[in-house]
Amino acid sequence: SVGLTDTMLDVRYRSDHPVNSLRYGLTVNLPTGQHRFYANALVPKGLLLFEDFGKGWEFTPSVEAVHRVTERDSLIARFAYTFREKYKYAKEVSEAETNPGGVADLELAYQHIGENHQLRTWLTLSDTAETKQDQIVPDDNGWHLGTPVKYREGTEIELGASANWRIAPKDELSAFLTLGHAQRVHGIAGDATDDIEFAVGLRHAMTPRLSWEALASAY
Repeated sequence: SVGLTDTMLDVRYRSDHPVNSLRYGLTVNLPTGQHRFYANALVPKGLLLFEDFGKGWEFTPSVEAVHRVTERDSLIARFAYTFREKYKYAKEVSEAETNPGGVADLELAYQHIGENHQLRTWLTLSDTAETKQDQIVPDDNGWHLGTPVKYREGTEIELGASANWRIAPKDELSAFLTLGHAQRVHGIAGDATDDIEFAVGLRHAMTPRLSWEALASAY
């Protein structure tokens, strides 16, 4: 598919203090996106050409609290909630709508910044409310409105850690590990997935402005 994406507007405000700091944010998704699926694209069997308008209006306020335990160690808590407005998603069937549920995101993290190394560990939880979507079904004349479906994008939990070490004046070694679990619900049926991702990389600075990096990862 080809086309434009939605426009994102992001505003941040920081209230930093030596021990306890607060950071506020507001992200707005403007529904300017539109792309077109082509017949030779890798799309599900039976899917015909149609215009996709992207997502609708989304508003995501967030607040982050940072507590500095020591000069080098911090505890971080962040909460965000995305309000998602319903939107029409197909030009060919003008009455087809998606009414997505809101998304709650929580992150708890610990961060250590040393002289020659950094470490961060985190736990994230994301939960999505129920979404209702009108189906569009292909026929001999193009498309027609089908039966609405209800589903939940589900709950996702991730536990992760990342670190980097300066092993030489121009060389830096990095690694990260994430453990994830997702529970999704489609109508009355559901499925769960678990995943593990690990990566290690090496970065070498050739000049102050030029560097190369090698990364190996496994899922």
